[in-house]
Amino acid sequence: KAKWKPGGTIRVIFEGIKYDTFLEKNILGVMGGIPGVNAVNDRGVSFGNTIVVEVDALMDGNKFYRLFKDLKEEMGINFQSKFVKGNTVHLIIKK
Repeated sequence: KAKWKPGGTIRVIFEGIKYDTFLEKNILGVMGGIPGVNAVNDRGVSFGNTIVVEVDALMDGNKFYRLFKDLKEEMGINFQSKFVKGNTVHLIIKK
């Protein structure tokens, strides 16, 4: 019998940022450095020019968003949530 592990996969959607900029800002590295995050999987650019990242973490989407939001200055990007519901976090990057 597999041992149950707390947490799960959080789907983080970035809207309004170019993929090159996303990589240059090391957003994946910052996400991976959040305590409780086990893995970060870049799913690339999706329809509607959004970037999708799957985060395996010992927390839900709400807690992840609160921790990630505190790192805005470190990444040099400004964003707000379009919605944060369950294990989906949809962010809009502001210019």
